[in-house]
Amino acid sequence: MTFTVYSLDGFEIVPPSNLFKKQGVEKAGAIAKVQPVRRKKPKAERRPPIGRGSPLDIYAARTNPAVQSVAIMADQVMSGPVVTVTPEATVAEALQLLQENGFRHVPVVSSAGGPLVGILSERDILRYLADLPETDQPEGAMARLGAPVDQVMTPHILTAECSTDLRFITRLFVERRIGAMPIVDGHIPKGIITRSDILSAVVRHYVLELWA
Repeated sequence: MTFTVYSLDGFEIVPPSNLFKKQGVEKAGAIAKVQPVRRKKPKAERRPPIGRGSPLDIYAARTNPAVQSVAIMADQVMSGPVVTVTPEATVAEALQLLQENGFRHVPVVSSAGGPLVGILSERDILRYLADLPETDQPEGAMARLGAPVDQVMTPHILTAECSTDLRFITRLFVERRIGAMPIVDGHIPKGIITRSDILSAVVRHYVLELWA
């Protein structure tokens, strides 16, 4: 399991012990030892559905040792394929992309299919447009819409691999107040996980042992 910080200057691999609050590192390390959930199994071998069915079914799932020993991986929750922009794209183009796709975050890559260099959110754009003297509006707002994305984006972006236990990511969202995290494979973005994706995973898999 690897977390990596990407920026315009390159990337840096960050060990989990440097990311999580000290009092939770030992517990987080134990979480990684559980058996990952497999994507598909023959029907006869599939585990009971997690968090669905009647109350009796849910209770049976919670008390089933096979269910308690599973974990949810990042690539089972992430949205993909990921939509990206380049640093040279304008703020207006990025805003249109967000609105057309219903996104709130878009990763920024150095070139089409290239590595990450940052991330842009709706909040970044709104803050950028709102930080204008009254005398500069609306001309100033139009000028800022034509600015390149690299003037607005967050230049340091924390990522995780596809095989990362979702509980690690969830803890980072809480501890570091992260709104979205790109998921990479070989430094190339493959998907993105947002707070909404994590909440959806909790709803679908609300067996408490999965989030211990």
